[in-house]
Amino acid sequence: MNILIVDDQASVLYGIRQNLDFAGLGFARAFFAAGAEEARHIIQTEEIHVMLCDIEMPGEDGICLQKWQMEHYPHILCVFLTSHADFSYAREAIHNGAFDYILQPAEIPEIEEVIRRCIEQM
Repeated sequence: MNILIVDDQASVLYGIRQNLDFAGLGFARAFFAAGAEEARHIIQTEEIHVMLCDIEMPGEDGICLQKWQMEHYPHILCVFLTSHADFSYAREAIHNGAFDYILQPAEIPEIEEVIRRCIEQM
C-alpha cells in the first residue's frame, strides 16, 4: 500500500515525513505533494491507497482535489488534516466521501490511529 500526503506547508510535510511510522502502518511508499496539481500527477502515476490532505492551499483547495479524486479514483480513502475548524468544511468533506477529518495541531498517534482505521476498512 502507498500513502500520499498533500500540504502546502513544508513544515507539516517534514513533520509527517519524520514522525509517522509508514512501514509500521503497512505502507511500502509515502509520497508528498505541496499542492493539488502535484498530488493529481502522483495519483495518476502511482498506486495510492490513502491520501492525507490539507484543505486550504494556494490555487486549488483540498476539497476540490478530493472531489476529483472521488470521481476518478474512488478507491483512495481521503483523510483531511487541517487547521480549519469551520464546520462547513467538515460537512462538505464528509458529504464528498472523506473518510475522516483531523484538526491540527494533531498528535502523531491520533493521525496513525485514523490511518489504521482506513487500512482496516480497505
